[in-house]
Order: sequence, then structure tokens, then C-alpha cells
Amino acid sequence: MYKAEVAGRNKVVLVWVPGHFSIRGNKAVDQLAKARSEAELVGPVVDVSCCLGREMIDCWLWDQHLAS
Repeated sequence: MYKAEVAGRNKVVLVWVPGHFSIRGNKAVDQLAKARSEAELVGPVVDVSCCLGREMIDCWLWDQHLAS
């Protein structure tokens, strides 16, 4: 029940970035990502099957690679 509620409020967006060179805003995004990675975790950790999550990401990355 709680996982469904959390999933309904949160959204994960994967964006294909071909590389870091000459991408406008990359430095700011790197700084924000670093700051967030060092911040205290808010809320419970929601378990996602590592294998399922990794497989989904691998498939998505492959599709992006083929499309570019």
C-alpha cells in the first residue's frame, strides 16, 4: 500500500546524454547532483529489484543507442 502511494507521487525520468562536452548547463547539473548525493535521505528507502531495475535501464540505454 505504502509503496503504491510513494510510486504515485514520484516520477523518475531517464534522459539520454551523449556526452558531457559542450552541453549547456552541464556544470550546474553536476553541482546539483553532487549536492543531492551528499544530502540526508528523506523518507523510507523503497526497494526495487536490482535485477529488474538494471534490466530496464539496460534496455532503455540500448534503445537510445540505436536511435542516435
